[in-house]
Amino acid sequence: MQTLGTKNSKQTKKHKIFLIKVCLLLILQPSLAIANNFNLNDFFMVSGFATLGATTTDSDELGFRPTLYPSKEVYAGEILLTTDSVLGVQLDGNFPDSITSTVQLVFQNRTKYELDEFVHLAFIGATPAHNVKIRLGRIKADIYMLSDYRDVGFAYPWARPIVEFYGPIPFQHYDGFDIRYSPDFAGGNLQILAFIGVTDLNAADWVCSKNSPIYGVNILFEKGNWQFRSGLAQLEYNDVSTWQTVKELKDALIEISSFLPSAGDLAADLDAEGAKTTYASFGSIYDDGNWILQSEISLLDTDTRLFPSSMQGYVSAGRRIGAFTPYLTYGIIEMTTASKKIATPSGLPPSLVTSVDYLYTKANFFNSLVRMNQQTLSLGVRWDITDKTDLKIQWSHSRVQENSEGLWLWSDPRPEGDRNVNIFTINLDFIF
Repeated sequence: MQTLGTKNSKQTKKHKIFLIKVCLLLILQPSLAIANNFNLNDFFMVSGFATLGATTTDSDELGFRPTLYPSKEVYAGEILLTTDSVLGVQLDGNFPDSITSTVQLVFQNRTKYELDEFVHLAFIGATPAHNVKIRLGRIKADIYMLSDYRDVGFAYPWARPIVEFYGPIPFQHYDGFDIRYSPDFAGGNLQILAFIGVTDLNAADWVCSKNSPIYGVNILFEKGNWQFRSGLAQLEYNDVSTWQTVKELKDALIEISSFLPSAGDLAADLDAEGAKTTYASFGSIYDDGNWILQSEISLLDTDTRLFPSSMQGYVSAGRRIGAFTPYLTYGIIEMTTASKKIATPSGLPPSLVTSVDYLYTKANFFNSLVRMNQQTLSLGVRWDITDKTDLKIQWSHSRVQENSEGLWLWSDPRPEGDRNVNIFTINLDFIF
């Protein structure tokens, strides 16, 4: 697959500035404590999490990866140790006057690294009232059930977050501000959160957006054995980049659109700058200590065909039997943006037929490149070895529709027809 061109100097400067801020936060936390004669052990806590896993599949056509982030894929005959493997380290600070701080570094499977991508959290928090909390800095995008702990394998029963639901989300955090209000309600725990900031997203290097404005709200309610969460967010694509081949194709289509209007339509489909994407989700968890039932559904509505609209969801059921939790999950994703194919215009001069047909064929191909229509059934078991360590074994069977392999990687030629793929995983999770 092709890679993006050199990033502009503004983005590089942004990364450097952010890293400087993070370093200052790390340095100032203990410095402030020492200056006030505080015992560091009384105000700071280091914790972490890790997963060591092994994954293989039975497909030599479709390469499995758990998310759209640029990462190494696995094919039949391979055993990949990096698919789910992750290491996270977190430093939390608690200071007088209800001031807190958190820095979290995460190292995981990526095909390329930029320094600030290791930093998943870096914020300062305050509690101006007993039921109001505010945070400023790098914060997890709190839209879905697993938003706060998506990377922490020990925190959920499965080998990985459901691919059909969490795989298409091309970002995890944003740089900005949030406020959380927790009023008394119906004898339960109600939390209302609003946030605003900017984020970078990367959908398999296919669509990248920098400093994209994002804002949204999230409502969480917990009572007894139940937890409900609903989220709504909107993101605007900004400073969009994509493959160089797509840029050149779009320019060529614009050039001939003066006498072929349909070429202009195809070129517009290859442009995401300024497009808006709305995320809406609802999820619930029931956990009585024996049974754990979980489900989420979300709608993604977008203005661009480079990352088309979709509906996705999953259901999961698990039963704790001593130290073991067998579980069953079903996930599905379907495009709600209809496929679109514009035929090469007829009546062209013979000298233009071949070149114009090539442009239209390539444009139609790229417009279908990230379509995602598939469903997966997974069966697994979690063994809680200790209160901080678990071992998971999982088998997943995915049915992928033709020309809808957006969650997978593949080499030319593009696979034809529907595909069935089995994925086998063994993961060891622990926290410290």
